[in-house]
Amino acid sequence: VKLTDKKTIIIKPCEQNEQAKPDLAFERFELPEIFTLGPDKMADIKGILVVKNAGSAPSSNCYVDVVFEEIRTHRKESAHYPVPSINPGKNHSITIFIRLPEGNYKACAFLDPTNVVVESNEANNTTCRNFSVRNK
Repeated sequence: VKLTDKKTIIIKPCEQNEQAKPDLAFERFELPEIFTLGPDKMADIKGILVVKNAGSAPSSNCYVDVVFEEIRTHRKESAHYPVPSINPGKNHSITIFIRLPEGNYKACAFLDPTNVVVESNEANNTTCRNFSVRNK
């Protein structure tokens, strides 16, 4: 037997592709820094949360919990908002609303707090903003 062709055979290890997963994250949390009390000594707190899927697979339905904590007294109010399934590269806007009395607050949004969605990055699911409710 005579070999005339020399061929190089390259053996590569199997590449393990990580399973495609969604990655839900907050793209924006729009909340004014100051709100003014109304005649009933309460302010209408309105803001917008934008949730994006930065992953490589659609997400399932989940929720966002927003906790409003008065910084001095630590009194807390919360609101719960549904988040539908989001395709990769897409986003979903949520209008948040709550009525609060005078004070200085920290609002924190927690995306998928019960870990219903298995994500490629679970560490980017919280965002916070500070704001004040004041007299005119």
